[in-house]
Amino acid sequence: MDPTNAGSATGGGTREPNRSDPSESAFDIRSGDGPSAAQRGRELATAGPPGHTGESGSAVLDKGLHRSLPSLTEDELRRLSVLEPGTALDQGGVYLDLNHLDAGPVTAFGEQIATPDNRFVSKKETDYELWNRLTGRDTDGDGVPDPGA
Repeated sequence: MDPTNAGSATGGGTREPNRSDPSESAFDIRSGDGPSAAQRGRELATAGPPGHTGESGSAVLDKGLHRSLPSLTEDELRRLSVLEPGTALDQGGVYLDLNHLDAGPVTAFGEQIATPDNRFVSKKETDYELWNRLTGRDTDGDGVPDPGA
């Protein structure tokens, strides 16, 4: 915004933003419209971390996964975050149940919750190479999806 227009002859102290200029916001921060930086900071601080941080644990700590996924290294298991039972799945999120790999990825709907029978990992919290290996898209582990997968 041009600061020379802030006190225009109309006596307004602020002016309507130019909607055709994407660099101008929908409100003038000097007018008090919208949240202040401090308010926005408090909102972000209390919103909690994105994803399932705090609701998951490393697969490396689960000895059952060491036995059921013998092709994965200790480092790969460490990179997998398994949702704790009782964790709500994000609607529309894609998950893989390590207890039922043959079922493939599933998209969560409604109010689905991880049960003690599940070992869900979230696609958005799993690196793509490891996700491809787990879903059978990269069976040789070279980081490239197999042809026809």
